[in-house]
Amino acid sequence: MTHLKQQFIAELEPLLIASEQAIVAGNTAASRRLSLRMLEVARKYADKLDPADFRDALNNPTATAIAKRLGVQP
Repeated sequence: MTHLKQQFIAELEPLLIASEQAIVAGNTAASRRLSLRMLEVARKYADKLDPADFRDALNNPTATAIAKRLGVQP
């Protein structure tokens, strides 16, 4: 795994965890704020990472586990 991909995941995971907590708590404002922050982080790395690495980072184990718990995994 490249350093840049690891860095992206390291920035993304705390936001994913906080988003899950906000969703479960029903905190719509926090959920929206965190979603926008995740988009900013993704935009920061989108042009720097290979598309496959970018997709893998977005679908990291933490993200996959949260999606399963929230029932939104395809």
